Amino acid sequence: MKVKGVRFLLIGIECSRNKGTAAILKSTVQTLKNYFENALFKAVTPWPNRDKLNCKGIEFSDDLLSKLRLFKIRKESDDFDIVIDLHGDTISEDYGILTVFGFFYNIVSYKLLAKKAYVIYAQSLGPFNNPISRLLAKFCLNKVDLLIIREKITENYLKMLGIRNYFLGADPAFLLKTASKENIKEILKNEDIRASQGSIIGINVSQHIYDLLKDAGRHMDYIMMNAKLIDKLIETYDVNILLIPHVLNNVHDDYSIAKKVYSKIKNKNLVNVIEGDYTPEEVKGIIGLCDLFIGARMHAVIASTSQCIPSVGIAYSHKMHGIIGELLGLDEYIIDIDDLNYDILHEKTMKAWENRERIKKHLEKVIPEVKRKALKNGELVRELCDSLKIT
Repeated sequence: MKVKGVRFLLIGIECSRNKGTAAILKSTVQTLKNYFENALFKAVTPWPNRDKLNCKGIEFSDDLLSKLRLFKIRKESDDFDIVIDLHGDTISEDYGILTVFGFFYNIVSYKLLAKKAYVIYAQSLGPFNNPISRLLAKFCLNKVDLLIIREKITENYLKMLGIRNYFLGADPAFLLKTASKENIKEILKNEDIRASQGSIIGINVSQHIYDLLKDAGRHMDYIMMNAKLIDKLIETYDVNILLIPHVLNNVHDDYSIAKKVYSKIKNKNLVNVIEGDYTPEEVKGIIGLCDLFIGARMHAVIASTSQCIPSVGIAYSHKMHGIIGELLGLDEYIIDIDDLNYDILHEKTMKAWENRERIKKHLEKVIPEVKRKALKNGELVRELCDSLKIT
């Protein structure tokens, strides 16, 4: 029996220029719709006016808490029944200890003051190395009504905190739909990319990786190693290259990094940079054209592997290792940012290319189970609402 009329507040997300977080939001809403009739969805984002243009059927508002209306939250909470936290991987010291304080603020506001059911929905959590962040994380995680994680490395962090009440699910973006072939053909036409008989290798370069390497003085190495790899792939295999941005905003703009890489490539005639700003479904469809994919954004790699495309991932945190490496069984094709250089990038890419048929068959076996786990997330939320009589 489906629950009717539940009002969901979705936090920790945006739905415009970050295709990964947009994929999480859209897939979560679609999954919950499978279990809840007439459900209403409100997403709290920094840019509601922009986001509502990209995600139809979802109401958007600015952050209830960003205006320091903490002690008005109980009155303002009449508009929703349950909070779905979609922060993904930011409840962690990887982004600084302030993100853990942000989680504490959300728990105090929505759970303790507003007294609403609170769900951590398929996230990667940790690490929590600082004693204060460990204390806050343990306090907050023990307050949530439902804790769903998406990989086993997070499970180890939870065990270190003494947290036992959790479920191991999967990232909702594995369920993201793909734009139609006709839509993708129109995009290629608008991008002035001609259909080719040759193989296509897609590459997603990331400004976040670039910025992390910049702190170590290695940012130009990142540009040059990708340009060198592209020339090597073209000269060795006569392939076409698509540079596919996955985040397009002022802070982390993959497009600008793709253009930097493009400027250093010798064989530009076989390389195209995707110029437009497309929906996550459309970007997934573009990625679906590829015979091999190299991604520095985890959700770009989820877009490829969910279509059983052999992939190489660049990891800056444990989420890539836990999801693409361990859950999908592709750990030998993951490169940690601390180890990243041209030689290892070249080695992993060539190995993936040579083994691409074997990798594809492997993904065809494991992806259906991963998608079932992602659907289970919604079933767990339904069971929670039934137990709390949220209707």
